[in-house]
Amino acid sequence: MVKTKIKKKKRQRKLQDSSRETVKEGVRRKEFFSQGFFLWVAIISYGAILILLVLEYAGMGSITGHVVKVDLEDQCAVIAGRLIHQIRDLPDCELQCKNVCRGEEKEYAASNFTIVEDSCHLCDCYCK
Repeated sequence: MVKTKIKKKKRQRKLQDSSRETVKEGVRRKEFFSQGFFLWVAIISYGAILILLVLEYAGMGSITGHVVKVDLEDQCAVIAGRLIHQIRDLPDCELQCKNVCRGEEKEYAASNFTIVEDSCHLCDCYCK
């Protein structure tokens, strides 16, 4: 009987010690967050977003990479009963697009080429 009482007391001490440790951890967490941790994170995030937006508005950054669409006209003509195209295929379209983008002092992004039967082809350029 004495042994069971001693075992019970040991269990109670262990429980008390573990509950004290969890209370200490909770106090540490409260101290950490009470120092304005979330406030500092919010201020830094807000500042970073504000700086990025100012740079983007001033044209110094390329977050969104403003893509501009430029339509190129295929100059085609009927010669000897055949339709002759200036822009015949996708590589011709890409080359023309790169030249147009370079002329506008922008970077080539992409191009779309559409073959139109019995008419001039369509070439859309995208510059950023």
